[in-house]
Amino acid sequence: MSLPLLPVLVDLFAYFCYAEKAIDLAFVIGVSGSNSPSNFVRMVTILKNIVDAYDVSVSMTHLALVDYNGLPANARVFFSQSYSKANFKIVAENIPGPGSRPGTLSDALKKVHDEVFTLQRGARPFAEDILVVMTEGDFDENSKPIIDEIAKLREKPVKIIVVAIMDEPDEDKLKIIASGDNLVVIPQPGEDKEEAKKVPFIAAQGWLII
Repeated sequence: MSLPLLPVLVDLFAYFCYAEKAIDLAFVIGVSGSNSPSNFVRMVTILKNIVDAYDVSVSMTHLALVDYNGLPANARVFFSQSYSKANFKIVAENIPGPGSRPGTLSDALKKVHDEVFTLQRGARPFAEDILVVMTEGDFDENSKPIIDEIAKLREKPVKIIVVAIMDEPDEDKLKIIASGDNLVVIPQPGEDKEEAKKVPFIAAQGWLII
């Protein structure tokens, strides 16, 4: 076997193993900067492409959604509601734009911990828990509320993948939020669909590494 082929085979093995797992997949999405409208459109497009890559069904992947376009953060879909891909994407497309009081990532993460990844809201004890945080990077990674909420999610454990729409990406900052250095995606304009397709693969690699 050619050595250059080995990483490819590892990726494929990880992905197909992961594809057979039950997954509780949640999204956190929010914008607040000057480019918010266009960035939010991109985020929703990426979210929909990520969802399309999973087997959303009763026995496999369940979906949840929290937005922080305003205060307080809003949990719009819970795992217990068993949304189809089509209905979930409709909800995402209809999230209102940023309000007069911008939301915070820490508030959204708290909502995810307290209300989404819970048995009462349909989180399954046997499922792999994944959170995709979609952000413009406009947060203080050293703030105590964010650090505390990230720590609580990791204790569950929830694997956190970061998808960032940023003019000047700060990968080190994003890695503080992500559950692994390989769990950060920074799409460039025109590459959103291709980058979204990577998420199930890096999620699978993360499962093997962590």
